[in-house]
Amino acid sequence: MIAVITGDIVASGKVPEDERAALLRRLQRGMREVDSLLGAKTFIANQIFRGDSFQIAQSAPARSLVDALGLYLAMQLPLLGEGPRVEVRMGIGIGEHSRPGGEIDLGWWSGSAFENAAEALDTLRSDRIALRTPWPEVDEEFAISLALLSALMRRWTSEQRNVLFSSLCGKNQAQVGEELGVSQSAVSQRLKLLGWDAITELRDRFEERIGLGLTGNLYTEGDGAWSS
Repeated sequence: MIAVITGDIVASGKVPEDERAALLRRLQRGMREVDSLLGAKTFIANQIFRGDSFQIAQSAPARSLVDALGLYLAMQLPLLGEGPRVEVRMGIGIGEHSRPGGEIDLGWWSGSAFENAAEALDTLRSDRIALRTPWPEVDEEFAISLALLSALMRRWTSEQRNVLFSSLCGKNQAQVGEELGVSQSAVSQRLKLLGWDAITELRDRFEERIGLGLTGNLYTEGDGAWSS
């Protein structure tokens, strides 16, 4: 199985025409930088289509939430240089895929991972991330937590986004402070205010549950059964 992250740019119609080329370059660089800076390098392929939409095929589904969150942050941070800073919304789909003739172009790929990602994206209104997997109990569990995460995401300040992105890259508070030119105590305070402890718990739970699903050992609490 793979993960597919399908998304689009929020309010893309408000981006001036003369900034659209820079915006798309920013999006392309954002996908590349997230795959590299977050340390996993799990993106198999990606594409931009319709001028404001994108798709990523990712080989480590348990990491897909961190990658989606990283891309959301990257599109609003100065690290990508040129291009307007925008919000993106994303549907994460986990499932099977097929690549006719080993085709690299994502436009040729198909399978339940793509269908699930499209379905997840279609459910979004004001939220920023949604999930669809082969396991209904997993979808049900994360529906509320991802809605709460989306509410947090819309409240983060620019300073908090910088700290969160660097922390997701695996840097400790001292390293983040040195990178951003602030004290370690300032980093700690920003992490506390943006909900770092809850985010790391959600990340760990996501990786655990998706990992169990991928190995066929997903336990459905309360019914004494194992589902695969």
